Amino acid sequence: MTDSGNSSDGNLLVADTLWIPAASVAVGNNWQATVGTPVSAASPVGEVPGSLVKLAVKNGQPSDHDRQLTALGQTTTLPAGQTEVADAAFLAQVAATPDFQSMDENARAAGFDATLTLQEPVTVLRVPAGAVFGIRNTSGCVVALGGGDKAGAGASSGSERKTGTSGRVVKVTIVGSELGVSLVTPADGAEPSSIATVAIGSALSGRSCR
Repeated sequence: MTDSGNSSDGNLLVADTLWIPAASVAVGNNWQATVGTPVSAASPVGEVPGSLVKLAVKNGQPSDHDRQLTALGQTTTLPAGQTEVADAAFLAQVAATPDFQSMDENARAAGFDATLTLQEPVTVLRVPAGAVFGIRNTSGCVVALGGGDKAGAGASSGSERKTGTSGRVVKVTIVGSELGVSLVTPADGAEPSSIATVAIGSALSGRSCR
């Protein structure tokens, strides 16, 4: 250290440390620091390439089940209850793909396509997003209509459009969503196939989800 012009007494001072964002980094031509060159505290000595530290599912809903996330051909597990991935090894694999390398900063910030699939198959009920109310995290309710529980004439298959007070409130777990449709499964253990018609719109007025 003395040979390099550093007369430190052996104590490690903040002014004697250099922060880098990883255990090893690639140094470019704009690196200014050289051995023996004095550097002022808090002054930059160069730039290193940015690194991918997190991927988040845009407008994603957490699930009670582990899911498989595939992005740019790389696959990892998205744990139950999570919508973000911070696994360094997976992110390094994504960052090393030609597709990611070819994206500019704006393209990366805008996001890119990925797929989410459940690791274990789950039978779900596919309902209009507006049929699910009282949503808290991944829980909510639907009003199931069946048999004599008709709220009015003119209902289309799979949804009820007229105002009414009949039907039973069923608590559900939200598994996923797509294009205005929610994928849910009854939280009380009932089979999704047992619910053929659900209420939407004004038919949900006054209903509570507990």
